[in-house]
This record gives sequence, structure tokens and C-alpha cells, in this order.
Amino acid sequence: MKKYRLPALAGTAALAATILAGCGSPSATFEGREVKDLDKTIESLDTMWAQNRADGNKSSVDEESRCYAQVTELAMSNYAICGPIHYLGEDDQAWESIELSFAPDGDKAATASVTGSFSRSERADNTTLFRPDGEELPEDLVVPEPDTETAAPEQAIWDDEGMSTGEGTDVHTPDTTLHLSNWKVSERVGDADNRLKAGDDRMFASVTFTDTYESEVPVELAFATGGESYPLGEPKDGTVSMSLPGDAKDAVLEVTADGNTQTMSLATGEISSTATAYYDGLQLIADETELIEQKKDNGAGQSASFRMDNHGVRRDAYEEKQGWAPEGKAWLIVDTDWYTTLRHDGGFGDLYEHETKVTSATVEGISGEKYTAEAVRIDNTKDPESYRNADTSRIVFEVPASVGDFKVTFTVNSSGSQDEDGYFTDGAPQSISIDDTIDYEVVFPRKLD
Repeated sequence: MKKYRLPALAGTAALAATILAGCGSPSATFEGREVKDLDKTIESLDTMWAQNRADGNKSSVDEESRCYAQVTELAMSNYAICGPIHYLGEDDQAWESIELSFAPDGDKAATASVTGSFSRSERADNTTLFRPDGEELPEDLVVPEPDTETAAPEQAIWDDEGMSTGEGTDVHTPDTTLHLSNWKVSERVGDADNRLKAGDDRMFASVTFTDTYESEVPVELAFATGGESYPLGEPKDGTVSMSLPGDAKDAVLEVTADGNTQTMSLATGEISSTATAYYDGLQLIADETELIEQKKDNGAGQSASFRMDNHGVRRDAYEEKQGWAPEGKAWLIVDTDWYTTLRHDGGFGDLYEHETKVTSATVEGISGEKYTAEAVRIDNTKDPESYRNADTSRIVFEVPASVGDFKVTFTVNSSGSQDEDGYFTDGAPQSISIDDTIDYEVVFPRKLD
């Protein structure tokens, strides 16, 4: 709770002095005792509160703003409350309370003393506001915020100190996730030190970014309203605001990466995106697949042993060469290293320098709607520097988004020739080429809530 200093008042009793209730006022009670001179108590609190405002942050009040006892059927709470008041740098008007203490005065009366300092507070539940002078608070009273400077139109205003509060949402791009919170459309932005107003017939759009990191695929931000887009630059941590024309009720944040624009409504937080795979409720990384190893004998004394190492399978709405998947689709991307032994079975030394490639591949749905699709791209790469003479493959499929169970089938070829420096059994063929088929299932679990 934010505290405000309660100053000493020249010409008045000390704050802890007893203030007695007077004749002719409605009788308020505390724990069954009549509180004397409550009218003087409230008048003194009015004066104290005015001094407190003068010594504090810039604020505004209405002529109807004043101090009240909080009562239930004239039984007083031990907190008086004053307001409403509107401080510079705050979106809403507020109330401030101060604690009273009560002491017996005879058998049936009590005296009230101020024991605390003013602090921000809500009105007590199930109580009404009471003044012995009969002044009542207009229920629709709105106290405006103090005036401040007008922001330059359509200029991005970054506040590096902006912090996430409350719940947020994420916008996903090819290699980064933007964590968004505090989105709103408002008449003013900033705190008491840098408060700005949007100006006539204008509103601010604002959103906070946290835990932002650099993306290899450049991301550009913009606010958009009324069919126009207003650039904000690249993402960074902090809160960005901009004064936009009109009421900005349709304002959105635009997030653009490699030609694809996703939007988030500043009214609802709803994300609109054709990058379906990022928002379909399934994880992007598959459960780990068991090590796949198998041997193929071609019936002529030749064989190849295939082992898939460093095997990874992911779903994505974006792939470096393919770009963005169509709406409602995802890329299923399989990356694997091949560790292959190619031999002639006539002797232990008959090992061939080899190259292993995926020559064709298909994917099949094994739950929900059935479908089969060929790979849209197969990249095979030989690594001549590897101590194990490894080869790598990337296989890309287009699959429906929202589907998490697949069967993947590869046709793999390993071919090689005799190495001049190697030892080979007499009669060993100069070259060997062997094909094999490898299939396995892939599962993408649902995201954790």
C-alpha cells in the first residue's frame, strides 16, 4: 500500500489529539458508544487531507471531494476515507484512508483520535459514506487527471522500464517468441515523471514486451488502425506506445517476419495468424525416437548397416528454404545423421568408402483423418571431415496442422567404391550399392497448460 506523509498542521491540535463530537449532529457510534463532535473530526480531516495533497504528487480533486466516516447503520469503521482524487500518472481516480482510534469518554460516549497517515485504499465493503453536515457524494462523480503535455502523433515511444503485469500472451515467429502483456488503448501513457496525453480525437495504443531476444529472421512491429499501419521498429524489452488517430477501437499490433504478418488485438488480446502450427495446441518438438539401427543384405554377399544418429523431428510453421507453410498446414521436418557400414562379407577388411542418401520419403497420418504425402524436399549432405564418414539428411513434409501422430518411411541408399588405401579380399566387387526401407512412428504431445 502506498503511503503519503501526513504533515503537522500549524494552528490545529496535534494529529493524535482527541476531537470531540458536537450537539445537533446525527449520532454515529463506535462499539455502541456515541462519538462526540464528529463534525469537528471530519472538518479537521478535510484540512489535513488538503495539506497532504499540497505536499504530495500533482493531483486534482473536485469541489465535491472530501473526507467521510465509513458507517454501517451509523456504526463507524475505524478508518475515515477521503476522495475521490486523481493523481498525475494514474489512469483512474482513487480514495485515501486514514486510521482513527477511539477511547471511552464516560459510560456512553467515545472520543476519536487520528493515529495513522493517509494511504491509498478502497472504500470498505458494506459501508456507506457519512458526514454530520449532510454532504453526500455524487455517485457519478469523475475527477479528471491533471493536465499534461501532448505526445507527437504517430511516434513510437519506448519506455525501457515497462514491466509485464498480469497475464500475457505469446506471438511466435520463426526463431523467437514475443512475450506480450499490458496491451491497451488509453488516453494517456507514462507515469508521473513522463506522463503524456494522446490529444484531441486521438488515443494511445500500448503493449509491453519482456524477455525479448534477437531473431535471425528479422521481425518488424507496427500498430495498425483505420486501415493504416504505423511502424514501431524491431522488438525489444519495454513498453511501446503511440498516439493514433480516432478512437483506435480496432487497433492491433502487427508482427511481420519474412513477409508474414500476424496481429494481436489491443482490445481482446486475440491473435490472428496463418502460422497455424504455432497455435494448434501441439508441441513443436516430437517425443524422442528410439535409436533406429538395421542391416540389409542384398543376397550377393554384400550388406549395409544403417544407424540413425542425432535424430530430430519437429513441426513448424516456417522452414528456412520452404518459407511459411500454408494456412492450416505445418512443415514436418526430419533431421538425421547416418552412420553406415558398407561391406563385402568375403572378409573383415572389405569396408567401402560410402555415401548414404535418402532417395524418397513418405509420411502417413496414423490418427484422425488418414492421409499420405511425399516429401516436398530432401537434402542430403556428405561430411568428408567426419571421423566416421557421416552423412546427413533433412526431409521436409507438408502435413495438416493440429495432427500429432505420424508414420515416416524412408528409402535409403548407401553406395561406395573400394578405397585405394584399403585392404580388400580377392574377388571383392569394385563398388557396392544397397537400398533399404526404414519406417517408424513420430508423436507430438499436447502442450502443457
